[in-house]
Amino acid sequence: MRSMGAGSEVLGLVLGLGYGAAVLGSLAGGRLADQVGPRSWLLLCLALVSAGLAVQGASASWLVAALGFLLVQGAQAALRPAALRLLADAAWERMGSALGFLSTTYSAVAVGGALLAGWLAQEVGWWAVFLAKAALHLLVLVALAALLPSPRGKPGGAALRAEGRGWAGLLEHAPLRYIYAAAIAGAVLGYAPSFLAYDPRLTGSTLVLAGFASIYNAAWLLGGWPAGLLGDRFGRWRIVVGGYTAAGLAWLLFPWQRELAQLYLLYALHCLGSVASSYVELLAVEEAPPERQGQVVGLLNALRLAGSAAGEGFGGILWRAVGAEASYLLAGAGMGAAALLLYRARAVGLTRPAATAPASPPSPSARSTSSP
Repeated sequence: MRSMGAGSEVLGLVLGLGYGAAVLGSLAGGRLADQVGPRSWLLLCLALVSAGLAVQGASASWLVAALGFLLVQGAQAALRPAALRLLADAAWERMGSALGFLSTTYSAVAVGGALLAGWLAQEVGWWAVFLAKAALHLLVLVALAALLPSPRGKPGGAALRAEGRGWAGLLEHAPLRYIYAAAIAGAVLGYAPSFLAYDPRLTGSTLVLAGFASIYNAAWLLGGWPAGLLGDRFGRWRIVVGGYTAAGLAWLLFPWQRELAQLYLLYALHCLGSVASSYVELLAVEEAPPERQGQVVGLLNALRLAGSAAGEGFGGILWRAVGAEASYLLAGAGMGAAALLLYRARAVGLTRPAATAPASPPSPSARSTSSP
């Protein structure tokens, strides 16, 4: 955007619209993954992501590049529900391990990928980066089309239309209501990490701030897979509640430390908590009947994205109004509220996957269904 003459205010507007595109994509993606089938929808979304990247690579103005960016943001959010449905069908009792392995692998590859992209942009140009990414997505699309098994039977759209309750029907299930509320609380009040550069203790050195980014990436690299494995073994809700609790504790202690090493340790605790709490997606999947898993994930991620957009959008104003210390305490309170809401979800009937799913579940159309 900067290389095409867009100022910071334009970039901020485009990034804000990107949140909106992701929210709409998540809602539409959840619905359509259930109606047309997760395999077909995932492949279509990959094609749209590739098209958006190609538009960015071929653009000659920031406006065209922005349109490509919005298409990518919407399509990436739209494919997430389909991906999790496919994951649930393939490895119901090992979803945490499978998703954790993907997260860890992604983090490892992303380190080299970022360096490669930076070199390519410097030596050839940004257009080459985006066109290369578009080509990679097309290769992935072809590979998945060949490797993913074709669905048996019809998608769950008929069952969804028969229920006729739409999105409101999801909220009739009490544990899902608390899961959604927890996700919103954590997203809206968890704005503090985005404003670390404005902390008076940290404003003196860019290198110090870079250390926080390294800790964040290391936490996802080292913590994603173990958190998934532990969730499979000891129960997903324990890992997610523990994650929110750890993140909240880190922010409650953050204002009172002055040594950089202590701040780094607390931030590492927050990051590991964030990794564990991200498995709230799988917690929601486990609460959903098979024919509505896409909708459940789509609504959850839409609420999280909207909450993050609201929190970060007003976070700067709130930071200035109440100060850094109070902002960290608010972040801790948000994580604590999320943990308490999930405890409540457990109390009102959060299920255990072993009790609700067969050892080797068949395809979504063949698995037994139940209303939320």
